[in-house]
Amino acid sequence: MKSALSLLVTTLLLASVLAVAVPEAAHASPPPQLVQTDSIPSPGPGTDGLAVNSGNGVIYAESQSLDAIIEINGYTAQTIRTIHTSFSITGLNDLKVDTTTNDVYVTGNDHTMEVFNGASGAKIASVSLPTNGTAQDIAVDSSANRIYVLVAGTVVVVDGATDLVVASIPVAGATAGIAVDETTGHVYALSTVATSWPSSIPLVVSVIDPVSDSVTTTYNVPYNATRIAVDSGAGDIYVGTTTQLEALNLSTGAVVWTAPLSTYTFVLDRASHTLYVAQSGPVIKEIDGSTGAVVASIPVKSVAAPAAVDEHTGNVYALGDSMASYPITVLSSPISITSAAPAASIMSSTTFSTTVTATATTSVAFTVTSGALPPGLTLDPSTGILSGIPYLGGKFTYSVTARDAIGGATTASYTQSVTADVAVDRVAGGDRFATGVAISKNAFPNGAKVVFIANGLNFPDALSAGPAAASLGGPVLLTGPDSLPGVVAKEITRLSPARIVVVGGTGVVSDALFAKLRTMAATVERWAGASRYATSAAIVRNAFKSGASTIFLASGNGYPDALSAASVASALGIPVLLVNGSSAHVDAATLSTLRSLSTSTVYLAGGTASISDGVAQDLANVMGGNVYRFSGGDRFRTSQVLNEAAYDTDGTNTSNPRSPTVFLVSGLGFPDGLSAGPWAGGVVDAPLYLVPGTCVPNQVLADIHGLGATEVVLIGGTGALSEAVATLTPC
Repeated sequence: MKSALSLLVTTLLLASVLAVAVPEAAHASPPPQLVQTDSIPSPGPGTDGLAVNSGNGVIYAESQSLDAIIEINGYTAQTIRTIHTSFSITGLNDLKVDTTTNDVYVTGNDHTMEVFNGASGAKIASVSLPTNGTAQDIAVDSSANRIYVLVAGTVVVVDGATDLVVASIPVAGATAGIAVDETTGHVYALSTVATSWPSSIPLVVSVIDPVSDSVTTTYNVPYNATRIAVDSGAGDIYVGTTTQLEALNLSTGAVVWTAPLSTYTFVLDRASHTLYVAQSGPVIKEIDGSTGAVVASIPVKSVAAPAAVDEHTGNVYALGDSMASYPITVLSSPISITSAAPAASIMSSTTFSTTVTATATTSVAFTVTSGALPPGLTLDPSTGILSGIPYLGGKFTYSVTARDAIGGATTASYTQSVTADVAVDRVAGGDRFATGVAISKNAFPNGAKVVFIANGLNFPDALSAGPAAASLGGPVLLTGPDSLPGVVAKEITRLSPARIVVVGGTGVVSDALFAKLRTMAATVERWAGASRYATSAAIVRNAFKSGASTIFLASGNGYPDALSAASVASALGIPVLLVNGSSAHVDAATLSTLRSLSTSTVYLAGGTASISDGVAQDLANVMGGNVYRFSGGDRFRTSQVLNEAAYDTDGTNTSNPRSPTVFLVSGLGFPDGLSAGPWAGGVVDAPLYLVPGTCVPNQVLADIHGLGATEVVLIGGTGALSEAVATLTPC
């Protein structure tokens, strides 16, 4: 029986991995600094053998407690299958894999070696071995398809093609370990010169010629040597004892170097000529195979003895005590992103492509883990190719995380500025009143026949006034309750309206102010009711005297949904009527207004928190089911849903118009949107989106692109919409 080593394998994981992806680039020399990147958990004790197929990354673990081989995907740490052997619980002794044929060889205490197909797990053969001793170590020559097995003082040679014993080669004393040089085919058997191992008896390495299948020479090695490895590339043999690691010249047996290390177990990475040795700490020391110098000490989380190396990736797998539940410790090169940052400045409407690359020992997946890519660009998760045609300008900051298949991850952050072919303009004044005037000047440069005046310190009356003003061909200007701002007075003079409509009662626009307005137009009238709902009904009845077969209903308890609906309603030429959306049922006054307008279809703006299901159901009963709700998860998404229903934002809603212009207004305040709705929807026939004050939702950016817009108009100053919105920064 070999030394007690433990492999901790997850046998309960789904055995569903049918194929293993092989990294494109092989492990390079010299090796990178390794760190513990992962641990494969254990179902329990009793495993003391491990082999890795460097061709496909599959790990084969020898489980004493199950009398089985556990097959694991080394790149994902998932169990592929459990391969049951015919050995009794008295023991499995050694396990090796042929990286060329993918055949797996395991020895046991019943004097046989069983052979399994690594791809299917099927048993291929059972090879009978001599009965004069216990079958111990296995060495595989993948180049020659030969397998060598130590049995007492004999090296048994098995033809891998036929699984038949073709030779039995006696060696000096009791065998302790075996290795093969796959370049020359020579075999090196570590053995004593007697049948017992007192410290006074030296050990030898018997060199076996593969042509004659005979021992041609022997090399003396230290006492207590228990492990051997051969590196034909370096021209060395390595033997380990409990006190030292020694290198011998492959051709002469001369000592090349000696390192004072306890090396009861070690593994060799022939690709980089590096040895890995377990030491107390717990650490694993990385040894330069050419000089014996300690290159690095790698801290590990638990006691771990190196058991196998994947020479393609450079991953080292180490085992703990077989009598306890320790994991397989995985050592690998830390993953790192090595590519240069993507270009800091790119052009919209121009093809862009770059590749994010990472060094890793397994396959790598790339994801955007924070921020957002410039709209129009995508990141391929498997190749790292970042490409596309950006369609919006702005400054975009995002992070890309590269994650390997064994738990390692690294993240890099990038910032890209996109020079847009979408012009961004801002219409604003020094305050809400001046902003309303700025909107009016843009919307009605040649004057207007009607002007609506609404209190700018509260929202209800102006919400219904917007579609009414759009219907009658005029702006909504905001005022205080008792005095008309000078900038607004000047704008009324410039517009030279024949008619002024004041919305709201004397509590929101005083009689004194009304009297002043009467000096500024031939006709000045007040549309008002006893409540915000009655005022809304009065506005709708007066503005839409010929009726409205379709109408928007919006809650009068808050402004966001009504603000979005007002712009769409202005574009459609239909009114917005405020209702008490929190009520369990629709009120009689609302139903009366709908009847007076001959309304047959109702659009509800917002979710059930804005207008209850009870109100919606009552309306459906009256309207014969022609009630439709437009809502999203929040005020911003509801705004998007309304605009996407009214406009062709993605090329699929072709019965609706597209728009070269898009308006953005803060969804965190009402004043700017009150005046902007009639301009956006009524004059320009363009969508108006509610956005946060510091960024533009990604879906809005996508809609801007889908609409074919070449101009984005911001309503309000930087206190309402920041410069980040002006650069179309996504959120």
